[in-house]
Amino acid sequence: MKSSLISKVFGYILLISISIVIIFPVFYTLSTALKTNADSQTFPPKLFNFDVTSENLRYLATNEDFYAAVRVSFLVAIFTTLLVVFAATPLAYSLSRMNYPGKKLIVLLVTLIQVTPAIVLLVPLFALVTKFGLYDKIITQVLILSALILPFATWILVAFVKSIPYELEEAAFVDGASRLQVIWHIIRPLLAPGIMTVAIFTLIGAWNEFLVPVIMSESNAKPVTVLITIFITEKNIDYGLLAAACSFLFLPVLLFTIFAKRFIVGGLLAGSVKG
Repeated sequence: MKSSLISKVFGYILLISISIVIIFPVFYTLSTALKTNADSQTFPPKLFNFDVTSENLRYLATNEDFYAAVRVSFLVAIFTTLLVVFAATPLAYSLSRMNYPGKKLIVLLVTLIQVTPAIVLLVPLFALVTKFGLYDKIITQVLILSALILPFATWILVAFVKSIPYELEEAAFVDGASRLQVIWHIIRPLLAPGIMTVAIFTLIGAWNEFLVPVIMSESNAKPVTVLITIFITEKNIDYGLLAAACSFLFLPVLLFTIFAKRFIVGGLLAGSVKG
């Protein structure tokens, strides 16, 4: 009895400690966004006893460059998500259910892209993008991010497709349904949790992406993740503005993740069990 109580107390202490480690960076970023420039640079940092100001938030709210960067981030995230979902769904189905010439090559290419570091692919892609006049364009980021995320999304959906009993498709084929009818009327509804899971991870990944836009954009297609680097110079770091911009960057993702949590957990569990 005593050992059980000790283990429970130890478990609670461990969980509280982990929660503090996870929550503290978020709290510190939000609090720094509300500090004056002087308070944000003090050491040791002021966690509670500082003068609250909305100056940093007001500056971003009236900054046209920030609004333009927000627009780019939203467009890139939304169109990347749509493209990945529409490409990964039929690809995952074909890899799971169909046999055709070149299937092994497609599996090899998808695997290679999945395991290859993005920077290795971006070097030749940068040369192609500049050669064809696609540098600093939103469509360029959408296409590159979609290509990089597509393998991960495909493997997730492959697991979901394999969890759907093939007998359902066989019964539909016996009744005279075509392949497209089976995909649309049977596979699509059952695959909805997997599609939602892929959409969520793709949206978060595209929204938080830094490497691709920092290489492929300059001014017209610069998202928030790249724009915030202007607050870091050789001589000074404006911690208040940087924290305010970062707060805006992760708050939509945080709220969206909380809203979609049940889809993420339920979807992943559904894809891990084969029927």
